[in-house]
Amino acid sequence: MKLQKLILTALLMALVMVTTMSVQIPILGGGYIHPGDAFVLLSGVILGPGFGFLAAGIGSALADITLAFTAFAPGTLFIKGLMAVIVAIWPKRKPIYILAAFITAEIVMVAGYFLYEWLIIFGNLQTALAGIPWNLTQGAGGVVIGFLLYLALAKTAIIPKH
Repeated sequence: MKLQKLILTALLMALVMVTTMSVQIPILGGGYIHPGDAFVLLSGVILGPGFGFLAAGIGSALADITLAFTAFAPGTLFIKGLMAVIVAIWPKRKPIYILAAFITAEIVMVAGYFLYEWLIIFGNLQTALAGIPWNLTQGAGGVVIGFLLYLALAKTAIIPKH
């Protein structure tokens, strides 16, 4: 069982990284939507808080490093990992509650990047505030894609039954 969890963690880490890097839908004004956020959310559902944090955080940080957004990688590691933890520890598992967990995790992502950009990257409140609409759009994309994938996967043995 431990080997299967390790393999799933590596697979989800790779899916987070590759889907963040290779499938990018540009957002007018800056940023992009990518299915990587969907796999960040699903990492929490499938792997639980510990391994979900690792798959989501490391996969996302590796995408940042590979895409030359290295300054964002430490924040991304923590923020995306935290998103998976939020989903993993959500108390109820019915689809409507999973949707609520996904939305909450994406709100935390927006707040996390706002703080990281303000306090670490830019040191400028206005520049950090300007990123919020793009992060909200990216988050909405992650919720929609992630929830549709969750609904499809919920019928399989991949999604644990609680």
